Amino acid sequence: APVTVQHVTHQVAHTDEHGEHQHCEHVAAGLPNVATVFQEQKESVVAVRTEMASMNPSMSAMGPKRTPVGQGSGFVVDPEGYIITNYHVVQGASKIEVSFEEGRRLYEATLVGQDKATDLALLKIETDAPLRAVSFGQSDDLRVGDWVVAIGNPFGLEYTVTTGIVSAKSRRLGQGLYDNYLQTDASINPGNSGGPLFNLEGEVIGVNTAIIKDGQGIGFAIPVDMLSELLPQLRDHGYVVRGYIGANLQELTAQSIRQLGLSEEQEGILVAALQ
Repeated sequence: APVTVQHVTHQVAHTDEHGEHQHCEHVAAGLPNVATVFQEQKESVVAVRTEMASMNPSMSAMGPKRTPVGQGSGFVVDPEGYIITNYHVVQGASKIEVSFEEGRRLYEATLVGQDKATDLALLKIETDAPLRAVSFGQSDDLRVGDWVVAIGNPFGLEYTVTTGIVSAKSRRLGQGLYDNYLQTDASINPGNSGGPLFNLEGEVIGVNTAIIKDGQGIGFAIPVDMLSELLPQLRDHGYVVRGYIGANLQELTAQSIRQLGLSEEQEGILVAALQ
């Protein structure tokens, strides 16, 4: 098992009621061992580079044709060459490349699965040998304040590692029905999208996805529990099928509990309308 905590000690001196010096004891303080997490997990992290289809071919007559490019991050989820990234990283791409080891191993990737609703995409590359895949943790078990480590490709700077804590859970950003983000103050920037968020055990607990424009120390990740549920469908079918019951649902708030005359301990959801 990886060593995840570095211990440092400092001496604390005690004095008695007469102000005389007594013995000293060593007090241990735990610090996150980010270096160990990075060294053991970096082989599973990739940089993603895309080329987009030209939106206006006639523009080439006005000068040299430039192919729009994009970049993001990703990570290996299966030794056979399956890699997770964000849907918005590869959306509309005519060519997708992934690189390991700061560009020393470059592969062309195929998009095999995508889910716009949760901003997830699954890529596949062909390799001569099995790849090193990440292990999944459980995002539901995270506590606000737990240490996390992000590895990615911000602004094209491959294998950048940042650290922070879980700042909040179940954040809603107005992105759709499946808003359920982890918030972190680990530095997340353009190019980190699709990269892994690790706990100190080296397990992936989120997919780095979004930032708030002009915000500092405010990043968001898709919980890994959601990814775990969707990954088999992305791999086997290329898309996600969800159930539909034709009901408009609302959270059961304190105000609605009072209006309906329910007990304050009541839990659940409110069926607001049926279609």
